[in-house]
Amino acid sequence: MKICYGDKSKFIKSALIRAVQYIKRNENDNRLICEMNTQRTVIQETMTGEADRVINAIKLIVKDEMERIIELQMPKGKQAAFKMTEPAAEVGTEDAPCFGEVPESSCEDVSEDVMAFLADL
Repeated sequence: MKICYGDKSKFIKSALIRAVQYIKRNENDNRLICEMNTQRTVIQETMTGEADRVINAIKLIVKDEMERIIELQMPKGKQAAFKMTEPAAEVGTEDAPCFGEVPESSCEDVSEDVMAFLADL
């Protein structure tokens, strides 16, 4: 050890300096890990909130479109008596337009909530 460090005091100093550097490096690594975990948590919460908002908007759009399609399918006399309490799977879709067909409609048929949602995008 005398050849590398000279005397005991230089050896002790270099050992203490290495120990302090190791502790500082570990503290810096721990701080970075905590910061990354915090960022990951914030990103997850933001993504979950955004996904919930999009899902709710899509549910509203689908509900509006189902009501519009059901109104188009119902004869005039039955429209007043029908209420949207049954699930959409139980409603008959025999008179629904084909998948590739675009129904003739104007922009006035789209509800204001849907247009507001699309404007926000």
